[in-house]
Amino acid sequence: MKALKISLVIIVVGAILYFLFKSLISSEPVLEKPPSSENLFTKRIEQEISGISKLPDNSLSGSTYRDIDYLINDYHRNGDLGQSQIENDQWRDNLSRDLYTAYVAKFFKQAFYIFRGTEWDTQNLRLIRDESKTLQRSRWLQKESSVDKEFKTIEAILAKYDEITGFISSCKGFSYSGSDITDRFPIHDVRLKISQANSYRSNYLENNYVNNCSRLHDELMNVPQMLFNANIRYLDNKIKYQENRYDRFKTLREYTNEVFAPFRKEIDALDNTLYDVSNFDAEQSRVNGRWQAEGNNAYFHFQ
Repeated sequence: MKALKISLVIIVVGAILYFLFKSLISSEPVLEKPPSSENLFTKRIEQEISGISKLPDNSLSGSTYRDIDYLINDYHRNGDLGQSQIENDQWRDNLSRDLYTAYVAKFFKQAFYIFRGTEWDTQNLRLIRDESKTLQRSRWLQKESSVDKEFKTIEAILAKYDEITGFISSCKGFSYSGSDITDRFPIHDVRLKISQANSYRSNYLENNYVNNCSRLHDELMNVPQMLFNANIRYLDNKIKYQENRYDRFKTLREYTNEVFAPFRKEIDALDNTLYDVSNFDAEQSRVNGRWQAEGNNAYFHFQ
């Protein structure tokens, strides 16, 4: 009887252990949680942004920046960047910020590559100027940051370049239209301009980067020639205005004293120590010849 009780206990305990063990094992296989599906749109944008650093430094890449920016906004409009509107907006902002950061770094390299060169192509300078202004309007630019300071460096370079090109332009267009016998070419203004040109050159164009521009150096060296040409044009125009006007005078002496001699003195007063140009003697001689021919005509007029 005692053995029977022991057997029953063993059977019951075994049954309990069997059902307990079976309950711990699922009747269905347990699957691992699948990885979230990869967003091909954001991946493409990230690859495009990563490629910016590999672009060459010797040419500007504004079109690349705008193409990627267009893709970001296009994908965002279509809701392709995230599974919800919030996620879609967040991806747009993150990608736009990353694009700005990557492109600005490349833009600086490309701009300063041009500034370090001797050939400052005006088209490149226009692109740098326009791109710099556009990038500075971005909401991703932090004021007083290192990036902001770099933009200010570019602004200073372009401002000095504009200042010198404006000065050169004023020398090229310098003129004086006075044609009365008492009028005089503004030599004082000429001295100031030649002095300013020499100052730019001796002070390395007042900017280390602008100093690299060989075209500005060449044109500044040519400033005295520009101003001398303006002086000669003034003399030629004055002769043209005074031609055949001796009939206003009663005698040759009167004409000589009031017109011919004063103007002859003005021509002779041309000073090559001011201009220091190679064609000075030839031009002074030519102008003198024109005026002497007019004096001869006056002489025959009063005979």
